[in-house]
Amino acid sequence: MLKSSIAPSTVQTLFDSAANAASKGQAQWFTPVEWARVLSLPLNDYRPVIADLTCGNGRLLAGAKSIVGRDAVTLLGCDLDSSVLNGGSHAVSGDITRFYPLLCAVDWKCDAFVLNPPWDLHWYREPLSRLADSECPAVREAFAAHDGRTPRDTIDSTIATLCIALDRSSTVGEGFLIGNEATLQRLLFAKGAPHAALVQHIWAHLAIEGNICCNKTGASGSDFQTGVIWFARGHSRGPTLNRAFANSNLRPDDKDLPGLVRRICDQLKSDRLLQREGPEAASYLCTQNCQELWQAAKEEHEREQGLSKTPPYNIWLDDHGGRDAVTIRTHLNLFDSVRVDKTAAAALHALNGRQPIQLVVQRSQRQALLDAVKPGSPWRVDPALEHAVEAAIAEYNRVRAPLYPLPKIQRLGYLDEQDDILCCKSFGNLIGFTFLVQSMS
Repeated sequence: MLKSSIAPSTVQTLFDSAANAASKGQAQWFTPVEWARVLSLPLNDYRPVIADLTCGNGRLLAGAKSIVGRDAVTLLGCDLDSSVLNGGSHAVSGDITRFYPLLCAVDWKCDAFVLNPPWDLHWYREPLSRLADSECPAVREAFAAHDGRTPRDTIDSTIATLCIALDRSSTVGEGFLIGNEATLQRLLFAKGAPHAALVQHIWAHLAIEGNICCNKTGASGSDFQTGVIWFARGHSRGPTLNRAFANSNLRPDDKDLPGLVRRICDQLKSDRLLQREGPEAASYLCTQNCQELWQAAKEEHEREQGLSKTPPYNIWLDDHGGRDAVTIRTHLNLFDSVRVDKTAAAALHALNGRQPIQLVVQRSQRQALLDAVKPGSPWRVDPALEHAVEAAIAEYNRVRAPLYPLPKIQRLGYLDEQDDILCCKSFGNLIGFTFLVQSMS
């Protein structure tokens, strides 16, 4: 795809995510499957789930899967251009900068990433603000830095994607990223580079002549270079291999530039335990709920976009039975189920099928109802239900209130509504007084 093009379906989303979208377009280059296979070689063979945060047409994922040689591989992809998505039920049609907060909300982590993010887009920082509190110190430092070329409220798309991947990597997480070599040098590897903090997690770096994402991969006679970095969350001593390759480096048995890089990647694979620090993914170390949490975030994203058939609220008022049979209904989607604890979920479901007036009589039930609909609760609340609860409480207080002032002794009968009681007389035997109040209430 030409970097300056914009799919009609993505125009608004792209302009909302990148400050320079008008001049750069989608800045998207699709990775040939041949190169995807080659560049995936240095990764661990055990990768039951592979994620691409800007997956395009899915070729990078397909190539990474094919080199594993196993069928049971789940591919997770996200791309704002739904017209090119080819990732099955796990493909998310959306902007990764908007999808990332949902991944954080469900604490999604992954073991394997293959990345070819848009080149030189200036993504707005605000949707990515959680990177400032990342568990990875290098990500926090890199996100706080500004490269001087982009507006201060934005960050380069290549750097942002690497930050997201490291932030969402499990303890054994790793992957590779394809980018413009000039961008990688300026922002990561050059002396005084603004985002150099991330380099400690990079264990290998290759610069390849030409743009490998063009049809004529690695065409000579161009000053352009494609940069590829392999990174790991557990690696912290920087690249142990840092080399550049061109057509002039070809050996007779290499045949072409992909063949040359394949030879180097084969060597990286055999030497990875010497060059890559950190724990290795194995059958007992993989992130078990990676697919489920991704799906949860996807369902919430679709709900926010109005693409889901699930109810818009977690708790709402159902008046289908008529005015005299208005009841409360509750619903939790997968996203809600994984982000809240079981106690809160059970308390919400306890309200299902009840009428507001039934729930305001007993103090404990009334408080549970108020907690569910109050501002700041974890639930999405139907405004009509908020008004119904207010009306039910007002009606309860009106009916319950005595018609004349009560003697102090009779007022003890209303203690269930109070947290404290005013002592009108000093008692020497405090224990006896406590017993008297308890027996009368």
